[in-house]
Amino acid sequence: MPSFTLNEPTLLQNPRLHLNLPYAFKSERALRLHLIEPATSKGHYPLIIFSAGTNFTNDDLSHYFYPLMQLAQQGFVIALVEVRPKDVAPFPAQTSDLLSASRYLLGHAYQYQIDPYRYFLWGHGASASYSSLLASLTATNQAFNDEDCRMQALNYQACICFGLTSLKPTSSYFANQSADLFSYWGKRDLKDNLYIQVGSEADNLFLNLDLLAHPSQKKSLVYYTPAKKALDDSFFSPYLINIVQNFLKQKVKKK
Repeated sequence: MPSFTLNEPTLLQNPRLHLNLPYAFKSERALRLHLIEPATSKGHYPLIIFSAGTNFTNDDLSHYFYPLMQLAQQGFVIALVEVRPKDVAPFPAQTSDLLSASRYLLGHAYQYQIDPYRYFLWGHGASASYSSLLASLTATNQAFNDEDCRMQALNYQACICFGLTSLKPTSSYFANQSADLFSYWGKRDLKDNLYIQVGSEADNLFLNLDLLAHPSQKKSLVYYTPAKKALDDSFFSPYLINIVQNFLKQKVKKK
């Protein structure tokens, strides 16, 4: 009987997936996240805090496992975070949940190979993008934090936004806080971010006239995809993954 010896690499290749980690208990329910960790243990990796949703609801996060695992193979820890939907908790609960998840992850940085000084927010969809931007602006505003923000300070390196549609969403479930992103600008400027928008530049005039006109956004990157439907996992083409990867790697370069 013929036999063969395979000359295969002996190092681990596939990222590790940790499912349903509880990061907080709010509104009488446990809030959970999934964590994708690089396979090899070569130190600490930059962290991406990913959420997905439109109209302040949650997408099925399992849709995003495959493309984000490809990114994790390039040396990133990625947390897919569940937030409370609008019918459970009004605005700004979604932003507060992202801030809580961030603190949980940084508190377990050693356990999951996370670099506690290099971490990003990534919103996929209109409300997730908005909540991520708002979290980066209100990390030191106690009204948006369920933890003591003086004791557990946060300083995100940048945001990635897929499909942002408004900086001033209006709805009856914006309870006690202003929903206008500009209400919080100036107290803490946005970093240089990455925006990937549905449609053409003409379809996204609010982005150019309002957001990108701000002095702090002069070095932000914007890409437009010609698709005319809502963002979903099909937008994670190799080309877009490469754009995100290059943006992140520029941000995490040691200076």
